[in-house]
Amino acid sequence: MKKSKLTERVVGDDVGTLNRISELPDSLLVRIISLLPTTNDAFRTCLVYKRWQYLWTSIDNLTLVCRSRSKEENFASFMDYLFAKRTSSKIRKFHLEIWDMPSYNLQIKQWLSYVIKTRSKMFD
Repeated sequence: MKKSKLTERVVGDDVGTLNRISELPDSLLVRIISLLPTTNDAFRTCLVYKRWQYLWTSIDNLTLVCRSRSKEENFASFMDYLFAKRTSSKIRKFHLEIWDMPSYNLQIKQWLSYVIKTRSKMFD
């Protein structure tokens, strides 16, 4: 089987494989994960390596999608968690795609207010 270009065999290394992506600086890793289709994808990707665990909190490109009524509660909890844990002081891009969630109107207003406040700080 052909080896991926992202990994290479290191002679004498106890682990045997060195993941070259892991060697990248955090700022570049954050930029890479911010290009994933959704913020949830970025969050899940950061679970791959312990070092990446909190990188998702720094992304400034938020794409959030909830297409299932059965997942509304999980989505709302994730949104609250996302905004509580964010470390980046700016949001460059924000896309929210949700279907009829009337029981979460107050939370949705809070999320949007947070985004607007964060965006306005970028232009001060």
